[in-house]
Amino acid sequence: MATVFEFNFEGFTKDVCRSMIAMMDVDRSGKLGLQEFLQLWTDIRVWKNAFRIYDKDNSGELCSFELRQALNSAGYRLNNHVCNALMLRYGDRQGKISFDDFIMCSVKLKTMMGMEDDPDKMQEFYDELMAESEERLMQEEEEQEEQEE
Repeated sequence: MATVFEFNFEGFTKDVCRSMIAMMDVDRSGKLGLQEFLQLWTDIRVWKNAFRIYDKDNSGELCSFELRQALNSAGYRLNNHVCNALMLRYGDRQGKISFDDFIMCSVKLKTMMGMEDDPDKMQEFYDELMAESEERLMQEEEEQEEQEE
């Protein structure tokens, strides 16, 4: 029997796997128990379906407009500023976000949403996201300057 893939995806990176485990490991054991794994599996399926639905051209990537729609359908109501910051952080130079990066983005958002009751942690997360976005922009500008020389 041949394996059928829904779209071109070769597996999650180690960073995404670590982030998923950290997000779900509520008892901080470094492992996922059955209930934690089942919740993670459910989340991944929701995120995968949102990605597939809004990847309208079946490219395996989302543009910024598709990203916002996909995150919205996954339950994240975000303003333009946050969506743009997420695209800068997780997208590539062409303004596209891969499935692996979409999952990482969703993991970070779910983690952040778990901090809603702690405004200081929310602000810290937001500041970190913005700093990462600015750093990435600066790196891209430096690389572009080097290419022009």
